[in-house]
Amino acid sequence: MTGKTKLSVAIVLLLLALTAGIYLSGQLILMLLKVAGPLSVGTYWSYVKALDLPQFAPYAT
Repeated sequence: MTGKTKLSVAIVLLLLALTAGIYLSGQLILMLLKVAGPLSVGTYWSYVKALDLPQFAPYAT
């Protein structure tokens, strides 16, 4: 493989890994909190922002 091909493959694999990681972290949050909610790209970040809410306080520590 040429250098450009290797770089292209590496970038595509990196983007796939990042996307899979974002979805996996959201899925893990939903499973650990036992919350039935929609899984999306922003699921993890929305629950991180909600850590100060009293409903999620037992899970924050």
